[in-house]
Amino acid sequence: MLLASVGFAFLLLPFSAVCYYLISNRFKTAALMLISALFLGMMEPAAAPWALLSIAADYLAVLSVWKFELKGRARRWLLEAFCLKNLVLSAIFCVFLPLLRETPAPVGFLVISANATIYLWQLFQEKIGRLDSPCVFGAYCLFFGRLPMGPIGQTERLLPLLRAPKPSLSGIGQGVARFSVGLAKRVIFAQQLILTGKALETAAQREFSVAAAWMLVLCCALIWYFILSSYSDMAMGLAKIFSLELPRTVYFPYQSRSFAEYVYRSNMALGDHIRALLSSYPAWLCDLALPILLCVWAAPTRGAFLWGGWMALLLLLERFAFSRLPKKPGVLCRIVTYLISLPAFAFLLSGSAAGGLALVRAMFGLGGFQVVSGEVLYIIFSNGPLFLLAMVSSSSVFDQADHFIAQKFPAAHSVLSSTLNIGLIILTTSFLLEFMR
Repeated sequence: MLLASVGFAFLLLPFSAVCYYLISNRFKTAALMLISALFLGMMEPAAAPWALLSIAADYLAVLSVWKFELKGRARRWLLEAFCLKNLVLSAIFCVFLPLLRETPAPVGFLVISANATIYLWQLFQEKIGRLDSPCVFGAYCLFFGRLPMGPIGQTERLLPLLRAPKPSLSGIGQGVARFSVGLAKRVIFAQQLILTGKALETAAQREFSVAAAWMLVLCCALIWYFILSSYSDMAMGLAKIFSLELPRTVYFPYQSRSFAEYVYRSNMALGDHIRALLSSYPAWLCDLALPILLCVWAAPTRGAFLWGGWMALLLLLERFAFSRLPKKPGVLCRIVTYLISLPAFAFLLSGSAAGGLALVRAMFGLGGFQVVSGEVLYIIFSNGPLFLLAMVSSSSVFDQADHFIAQKFPAAHSVLSSTLNIGLIILTTSFLLEFMR
């Protein structure tokens, strides 16, 4: 079962929320842990036992630190050993096996391992207090709202709320609204763009052109954004429903002024932890690590690693070469950053270095391709409203308009947002039911 499915949105989620709010606050965290473990088992039945055993072992390590009051080398060696165990398991399950077998990585395994590792590392640095409850640790690692793509960590924000849950009806309303936005991004935008991309690929196989190359790459970039952004919104919404607080993971990367900002905005939680972990190392090492780890996070495929390599190269050029150039206006920086980073998606789309380079050459008309073909032109015009709305939605235009109306006209904003959310839920439901046929 996936977050973007009829079964989750209309069966598992309402049932879980009702159970969560009916039981006393004393048992809410235990219920949330069990719900999350059930969802993990339904989503990834093969990998779930390994993830649960790994979490249990990590909690035993945490318990040992407090029970035996480990200090010095003993504490360091124990926690470093379990951090290494999580890294090795993540590499095996989420990188090596998917690449060897050419199968998707188990959803959620990387998030669970990362959450446990971050807690163990903060415990080693003595930045976190005593934790006696296995339910709090289990719910922190397993919370199903962030299993697909995070955000990871957030120990200082989540642990107090898991120890003493504070449910509220307003939180439920805000959570449902945010979850519906994320669901719409995944079901309406991402899915429709995937179908459009397949139509463009079919047309390009018959009659390739420069316009086809650009539209394929643009379509891939928009799909990438809406999938990442949708899971960020759904995680925030589900957290609100279950009286938790999670930050936004993705923040409009396509309007960044630099490549470093572009990569960071694609997964801010991951970027923060990488920067904290590598704070004692040269900054360029963080520049290299973040895009590569982002590929592991989003889609550990050959094409994704090539995308990460392109972005890592741009980050190094930006740090050591472009920084010497005169500063440009903000709007021009955004346009240049977007256009130069766009060819990276040619490698993500093709899945190979040769195919990516061929697609990049075609984008710039190197190879004698025609400018546009009739079939591709028809697809572009017939899907014009979708592309236009998707490009506007991948910027902060609607977000800024929402904040402006909320500040200037709060009463009208309340009515308008409620109406739009109801309409969005109805529209998203119709798309979900259509996909089931």
